[in-house]
Amino acid sequence: EVKGNGTVTEDFYKYFGIKKTTETTSILKGIDVSYCQNEVDWDAAKASGLVDFAILRAGYGREPSQVDTQFSRNYAACKRLGIPCGAYWFSYAMSADEAKREAQVFLQTIKGKLFEYPVYMDLELAKQFALGKAACSEMADAFLSTMEQAGYYAGLYCSTYYLDKYLSDSVKSRYTIWCAQYASKCTYQNPYGIWQYNVAGSTEHDIIGQKSIPGIVGECDMDYCYTDYPSIIKAAGLNGFTKTTQPTEPEPEPTPEPDTEESTLQQILKHVANIDEKLMK
Repeated sequence: EVKGNGTVTEDFYKYFGIKKTTETTSILKGIDVSYCQNEVDWDAAKASGLVDFAILRAGYGREPSQVDTQFSRNYAACKRLGIPCGAYWFSYAMSADEAKREAQVFLQTIKGKLFEYPVYMDLELAKQFALGKAACSEMADAFLSTMEQAGYYAGLYCSTYYLDKYLSDSVKSRYTIWCAQYASKCTYQNPYGIWQYNVAGSTEHDIIGQKSIPGIVGECDMDYCYTDYPSIIKAAGLNGFTKTTQPTEPEPEPTPEPDTEESTLQQILKHVANIDEKLMK
């Protein structure tokens, strides 16, 4: 709950009626892209049937100039083709204050845009984990709580190993998780919404035998999603959407009061008529 003092309650998800474990009717296939993929042919990617959603890198670091060079193009293409999308910000933060600053620049970058999927902090640098579990947890919480205060459904991207070793249980239980593990199955034991499981275009194929993504030259991260984020986010009115509400019954119009002045006049006329009738006799 966003309050007037700029804080968010500890029960953000309960307030918005969000269950992070809400499952989709089927596993959704997605990709995440950045400037590394150059100009994606999004029409071909969608036509392949391999892209149900996309997570787009918006930028990195603490400066407004550090926006991903392909972000605007990728976002526009997803909207044009109806591909639900989210966004992520690659973190270089080395303190909670720096992480908060990164989140503020992220918010400036995505202002006015709509995202059907969460907005993520990408935490993956070795020098960050070298700071220890407490510092990494503080940075993640500072970044993600800033995003929540602005009305966004915020999540953390991190590899399974570092999630287990360097993030506190409070962070992992509060924020939705996008975990990376390039293996035949994900071994992360806590709840997560998206699993980044392979790199298409590399020498390996993915679990379903896919070696590449049409429309993308070179490598591209591939993901599975198990949570119906678009329904959750739209219903709660997060990520730029307006909260959906049930229509209310129209209030009945009040019965008009009798025209007192007219009623009095009618009484006078009746009285005069009675007098005239008596005089005529």
